[in-house]
Amino acid sequence: MLSGFFVSAGSRSSKIGGVHRVFVYGSLKLGFLHHQELADAECIGEAATARGYRLVVFGEYPALVPGGSGVVHGELYQVSDLLLGRLDRFEEVPS
Repeated sequence: MLSGFFVSAGSRSSKIGGVHRVFVYGSLKLGFLHHQELADAECIGEAATARGYRLVVFGEYPALVPGGSGVVHGELYQVSDLLLGRLDRFEEVPS
């Protein structure tokens, strides 16, 4: 399992070599309701945040925020610019 991957609330990614790495921790995970949105993505594997993050309810959705002493488990995906844009629209991330 990968660990120490820094993410913050909302849909965030890091760009490395022309592709984005996206950490998912909710309904986009394998086996969950919206995983099909990642059909064109490459799964890198299971991952976790560094210590000091937690999930809170933000409206209807979970949000990843700093605080606490735990880690949040999820999955890490590699996505293109095009797919990142589609995910941002799906997740209603302001542009």
